Amino acid sequence: MKGKYIINTMSKKDYKEGITLVLTCSKMTLLPFFFEGLKKMDLPRENMHLLIYDNTNDPYFLGKLRDEIDDLLCPKCKQFKSVRLYKSYVRPRASITGSGNEKFSASKISNIWRMWKKIHDIIYTDTFFQLEDDTICPPDAFKRLYKLLMDDSKVGFVTAIETGRNALPYIPVRVGVHKIIMKKDRLIKRESFSPNTTGIQKIDSA
Repeated sequence: MKGKYIINTMSKKDYKEGITLVLTCSKMTLLPFFFEGLKKMDLPRENMHLLIYDNTNDPYFLGKLRDEIDDLLCPKCKQFKSVRLYKSYVRPRASITGSGNEKFSASKISNIWRMWKKIHDIIYTDTFFQLEDDTICPPDAFKRLYKLLMDDSKVGFVTAIETGRNALPYIPVRVGVHKIIMKKDRLIKRESFSPNTTGIQKIDSA
């Protein structure tokens, strides 16, 4: 089934104004914790378009997601500039890493690739802020990241990475790839930050 909007309150008169907040959702058990954290974030809602992307083929998940959205948009809450819920109807994939014998179209990475191809086409503002549903951000995360982006015209994007993905005891992991050297389609060199890295680090991601 082709993807479609389930909720869409965006107006043509101001759809390019402000900032877009993109939420990518697919994990049932994390929804309540994720949205509870989102409520506590200091966000310029009145200047922010909310775009929620359901990357599943599960009608029950969609129902739970709508419940969380209703709670987030309660009448007493500050309202977003617009709200959109896009349902992808993409079938879930079993593998995230893939293998030499697996077609790309059958991998979970293919789902993510298709998701971002679509999201790219439905973000209309110059700036967007994206959260994944397995991340609970500090309340001031948006303000800190947005300030870094706006303070330097040479900065194209700002990202914050969780350095641990385990329950207690906390085990740090590599802090993402920050420098890649390619020769045609071949990876020559890849470097990552140490798990002990702190503060703001400038990288060349081009």
